[in-house]
Order: sequence, then C-alpha cells, then structure tokens
Amino acid sequence: KSGAIDVWELRQVLEAMGQMPTEEELFEMVAEVDENLSGSIDFSEFLSLIDNQKARAVSGLDDADITDAFIAVGGNNDKTGFVK
Repeated sequence: KSGAIDVWELRQVLEAMGQMPTEEELFEMVAEVDENLSGSIDFSEFLSLIDNQKARAVSGLDDADITDAFIAVGGNNDKTGFVK
C-alpha cells in the first residue's frame, strides 16, 4: 500500500476499464507521466495519465494509429520505407 501503482497494477486498472494495452503501451504510459522517475505512478501522475488518454481519444489518433496507417499503405513495421 505505497500509494503508487506500478505498470502491472496499471494494467489491471485499465483492463477493468475495458482497455487492453500492450506491455509496450503500458511502459510508455508510465514513462510519459512518471515525473519522479520512480517506475510507478502516484495519484497525481495517474490523473495526468487519464487526462492524456482522454485527449488522445478525443483527437481520434495516436502514434500507433498513425504507424498502422503507414504500414497499411506500404510502409515497413520499423517505420522505414516509402509510400507511393
């Protein structure tokens, strides 16, 4: 009961909310808001994470969506290549 949650506890919270983040997405989310570099997020950092997630949902696109679109039109998985 440290008052903070680690990446695995974050996964449980997000899954309870109906989201199914990948391990990579979880680590990116924590890194994005972990201001004190503790490897876990406290309540204020969690609120920032939720705000960021809401903003992405409103915008409709995130980096993963953009990468998927790039690949769909001929780009490579490693984000190299050209679209003709």
